[in-house]
Amino acid sequence: MCANPAQLAACVIEELDGAPHGEPREGHSQPVVSADPAGRHEPFPLTPIQQAYLLGKERDLGPDAVGRHLYREFEVDDLDPDRLRTAWGRVVEHHDVLRLIVTADGRQQVRERAPSWDMPVHDMPVCDMPAQDQAVHGRAVHNGPAHDDRADGVRERLSRRCCEAGEWPLFAIEVSRPASGPSTVHLSLDAILTHGHGLDLLLRDWWHGD
Repeated sequence: MCANPAQLAACVIEELDGAPHGEPREGHSQPVVSADPAGRHEPFPLTPIQQAYLLGKERDLGPDAVGRHLYREFEVDDLDPDRLRTAWGRVVEHHDVLRLIVTADGRQQVRERAPSWDMPVHDMPVCDMPAQDQAVHGRAVHNGPAHDDRADGVRERLSRRCCEAGEWPLFAIEVSRPASGPSTVHLSLDAILTHGHGLDLLLRDWWHGD
């Protein structure tokens, strides 16, 4: 594990030179990976790309250090937030990586059980709806922010979410729900958990998890 950018740069140079500690490398063999069910919940090293993502959160690297993460949102008609949360809970139980934390010493560890977590639902009152929608509810027209403005606030916050070492969960789900029309589901994932193809798998299991 590289503790800072300088050490990371030194490791990269060492790898490119092919001569760790001044000794010539005899070949580029791939590391041997074997299953260890007994140590499933014990800490283990981060991969090189995970180390890079973690270092990207260092405040010394710039004023906007948020690391690397994935943000998606979806519009869903007739959304039932309880069913949505239950379905994601099943995904968390099934996929160990969603119970992962980064330890204080820079390793990763899968929790045996997921602690409790929240899925905030932001309801938009009728008075905050555009005038044409308020008429459907028989309410007087009041000027106020529309649903898109509320969703923008959640989007801005979650799209810049930065998880610190030891923090869990490394995902966040929130819902922006208007009085009528489709709800917006906001999903933020720390990229230390997965990549694009892995996200597709998680989303597939989520939508089929209820």
